[in-house]
Amino acid sequence: MTRKKTNYPRVFYRETKRIATPGIEKVFYVVFKKDRKVYEEKVGRQYADDMTRARASGIRGERIEGKCLSRKEIRKEREAQQEAEQSRWTFDRLWQEYQVRNPALKGFVTDSNRYQKHIQTLFGGKEPNSLSTFDIDRLRIKLLKDHSPGTVKNVMELLQRLVNFGVKKQLCEGTKFVIEMPKVNNIKTEDLSPEQLTRLLEEIEKDTNIIMDPNGGPGQKIPLSGAAREILDNHPRSDNSPFVFPGRDGKRRVDIKKQVDRIKERAGIPKDFRALHGLRHVYASMLASSGQVDLYTLQKLLTHKSPAMTQRYAHLRDETLKSASELAGNLVAKVTEAGKQNPNLKLAR
Repeated sequence: MTRKKTNYPRVFYRETKRIATPGIEKVFYVVFKKDRKVYEEKVGRQYADDMTRARASGIRGERIEGKCLSRKEIRKEREAQQEAEQSRWTFDRLWQEYQVRNPALKGFVTDSNRYQKHIQTLFGGKEPNSLSTFDIDRLRIKLLKDHSPGTVKNVMELLQRLVNFGVKKQLCEGTKFVIEMPKVNNIKTEDLSPEQLTRLLEEIEKDTNIIMDPNGGPGQKIPLSGAAREILDNHPRSDNSPFVFPGRDGKRRVDIKKQVDRIKERAGIPKDFRALHGLRHVYASMLASSGQVDLYTLQKLLTHKSPAMTQRYAHLRDETLKSASELAGNLVAKVTEAGKQNPNLKLAR
């Protein structure tokens, strides 16, 4: 292509085809000398870069003074930045990789919502080792304004889980400090009075929908009681579904909230009673309160991994405590009465 001079010193252009649309446009170049070396550089296209003779002349002056980079240098710098960005394991990248490597992640939907709502906005583009305690405090304070301590702890745990994942897989460095978890006392052990339990069982018997939702994890084997076996033996069987409690069209049932809430309301059970978890707690509390089942056996029945999880059921119901208190009073009364009748009686120590 032929050089065409302009009225600006050492600024020329060549004509070529336009990139996006038909037609011809000018491509501007500048020539300058720096450090005893002559440079000829392309500075931009007439339409694609909105380049003019005057702008080209201005760029030439900046290049001579070292105030700007050449297009080649800018391109190399951009490529280096992109390469560096691709090598950065930000929380966004860690979250994506975490999902890929944990396809059957339990509670994925909940974790995804927590990440998008609470973590991504503040930390999505940051690397774990760039966080400061101030960043964590800011997140904690922001969450506590509208959320319960339990929710804050769940978000912090997800954040820590992503950091641990990145470190374990040698993708990134961890934080320079320990992320402190809020202390939350959210242990809830539901229980029902004998009257409530009776009403609940009556309503379950009347209702046409009910299902048990076991916790996930490895398979467990526990003895099936005679009463439970009788219920299953008498339960209607479906010829077109492999499920004990099939959903619509024989498919797997995925939600029973509507049915459970209906049964609770009819039985007069408190709204905050978590039906499925709650019945498990009632079962455990009844056995623990009976005095006939030790905590180790109860732990095995509940498939708890540690005794600490079963310890919450070691409490006794009010009527059991009252009976024990009455027994203690009666024993003291008997001893006192025996002492009055026989002053020489010596009590064993």
